[in-house]
Amino acid sequence: MLLAGEAGIGKTRLAGEVAALAAATGGRVASARCHAAERSLFLQPVVDALGPVLATPVPPALAGLFPELVDAPGDDRPDPRRVFAALAGLLAELTATAPLLLLIDDLQNAGLATVELLHFLALRPAGARVLVLTTVRAEEGADALAQLEAVGERLDLGPLDAAAVTALADREGRGDLGVTIHRRTRGHPLFVVETLRGLAAGGSGVPESLQAAVLARVRRLGDEVEELLCAGAVLGAAVDPEVAAGLLELPVPEIVRRCERAASARLLVPTGATYEFANDLVHEVLYATTPAPVRRLHHRRAADLLAGTPESAGTHAAAARDWPRAARALLLAGETAARRGAMGDAESLHSRALAAAELVADPEITGRVLVARARAREGLERHEAAWSDLRAAAAAAREAGDRRLEMAVLRQLGGDVPIALGVPPAECVTHLRTGLRRAAGLGDRGAEADLRGRLAILATNDLRFGEAIEQGRRAVAAGRAAGDRALLVGLDGLKAAYAYTGMVDELAEVVDELEPLARRLPDRAVLQWTVFGGAIPAIAAGRWDEARARIAEATAVTQHSGYGGHDAWFLAHLGWVARQQGHLDEAVDAGRRAMRRNGDAGHRWWTPTACALLATTLLARGDVAEARVLAGRGLVLAGPDAVAACRVRCLAVLAEAGDGDGATPLPADTALLEADRLLSGVAAPPATAWLLGADAYVSVARAWLARGRPARARATLAPLLAAARAHGWRPLAEQLARVVA
Repeated sequence: MLLAGEAGIGKTRLAGEVAALAAATGGRVASARCHAAERSLFLQPVVDALGPVLATPVPPALAGLFPELVDAPGDDRPDPRRVFAALAGLLAELTATAPLLLLIDDLQNAGLATVELLHFLALRPAGARVLVLTTVRAEEGADALAQLEAVGERLDLGPLDAAAVTALADREGRGDLGVTIHRRTRGHPLFVVETLRGLAAGGSGVPESLQAAVLARVRRLGDEVEELLCAGAVLGAAVDPEVAAGLLELPVPEIVRRCERAASARLLVPTGATYEFANDLVHEVLYATTPAPVRRLHHRRAADLLAGTPESAGTHAAAARDWPRAARALLLAGETAARRGAMGDAESLHSRALAAAELVADPEITGRVLVARARAREGLERHEAAWSDLRAAAAAAREAGDRRLEMAVLRQLGGDVPIALGVPPAECVTHLRTGLRRAAGLGDRGAEADLRGRLAILATNDLRFGEAIEQGRRAVAAGRAAGDRALLVGLDGLKAAYAYTGMVDELAEVVDELEPLARRLPDRAVLQWTVFGGAIPAIAAGRWDEARARIAEATAVTQHSGYGGHDAWFLAHLGWVARQQGHLDEAVDAGRRAMRRNGDAGHRWWTPTACALLATTLLARGDVAEARVLAGRGLVLAGPDAVAACRVRCLAVLAEAGDGDGATPLPADTALLEADRLLSGVAAPPATAWLLGADAYVSVARAWLARGRPARARATLAPLLAAARAHGWRPLAEQLARVVA
């Protein structure tokens, strides 16, 4: 249920009445408020709401949320999908004996993860008897309302009519002023209530504005309480006595005494360890009427006191016009959001950081923010915007003369954003090698590991496996010298080379070290590919159920890594595994889901690969015409400058499918010759080949057989067959032997 309306219209009061009804009729109530400076904190409103009602140990998946209630240690940045599912299960257990009202106030201030959780609970309640009740300012919470209206019910609150205002005035013995109060207040509930309270306290008449009504009541409490309330208004909607004590340089007991006086006047409401303003408009009136120099002084001090919470510190620093500090704090807050996969929140925080950095014309911090925002936009699949950020970051790095920033930009200029936009991989390699020279000059082993790891991935996809393995091993060596984060990216590069060549023993050793490291740091962007890499030894051995489980897990990690577009690759490979088992209809279904995920264009690596894998399945099912169209689409999208792996997959299908009535980018014979050339040019160490690209070899071999060239077909498969036998790919070796039997 979504209670919507303007500030002060009565949303929180109505929600409070519902909470009282729930508690009085045998239910439990868990409530919390969303605060604007806590968007980067993972599910903080839900933590605040449920913490007091949980009295038993919770699942390890929730360890990072409720550490005091967990028997086993957990991840302090948990996987959102696991957390959502665990919370749904926990709510089902919690409500087995009594229903629960989960009340979330001021949803317009919630981070994206909180809104996503509420959507998840509405669709997958897991048997929990829960009513989720939220309040939201309609004018500020349009995004949250848009996401939740489809799974909830919206109730809009409006002003009181004249009869209602007169009834309230009559109850206070001032029915004679009912018409006047309604005219002045226009029926706004908070204004009506404040006016009546002022009259009850001895006020001489109906105030001209809500501001006058609030200030009159505050000033009757004395200078000490007014000082506290003005300082508290700077802190935000909630007043933490300890922080307020630091702000006013007073003892905490004195602050609590003043808070209690304000609470007795119904200006503050005690909520656990803090006090909240009774209404947002009371808070806003007090903030607006505090002299600007006083506000700025309080904000500057608050930024010091809240340095441990970067978003809050950045918000206060910005209000104090301390732009350099605001930029760095908001950058840190955005990076925190990105690490938990909330790329929308990260982009918003980075945009605020960029605005602060630009106000002081600091190219160094501007460049760093632009790089960070580009990563968030990459996760949101806004590649053009990310590319624009990277170009601007490169200019900022040159202006700043900061070589470390330049290395960070060069790494991203060699990353997935340019690949997604069709930038030739050779240009990416140039940027990475330039960055590597900078790293060598600075002796920066961490940057070296990152740059070499990416070079290994590019060489892998270009089927230059000897170079890929060499770069990967050097990346790992640099990473071991630099620390865990650098080791992570180094191992990731080496993993890719071993995965493509099917060197399963070496791959398993890397995955065994890399996976726990990726979970511990945590880094889900690396974890998703690591989990997928862990499926390859199972595929090699024909342990299909294990392989499916690993690929399904990689897909689940991707959904909450912040880089959701990568799931097309995993879906496509689920179809590939189903085809190995002979389940062609299932394979086609998975392949079509991968294509739908990519849309009309897609990434220049993921989409051509998905096209080729599905097209190969369609060939196996006899749907030659559709296979030809799909392979042609993948080839066009990959482009003439594509990495060899993407291009040869599509060429091989076109070669096997032959020429048909439909238009294709290349005649089948031309496709065959280019595919054969690319496969012959694979640069691999002895007894290795591109085992992960076996489909391409098989299609080319079949194309040669169809043209009466069995010797050429056997020559195509010979290095693949030798590598399959050398590295224990028995099901593949048997398949290859059948092709040329």
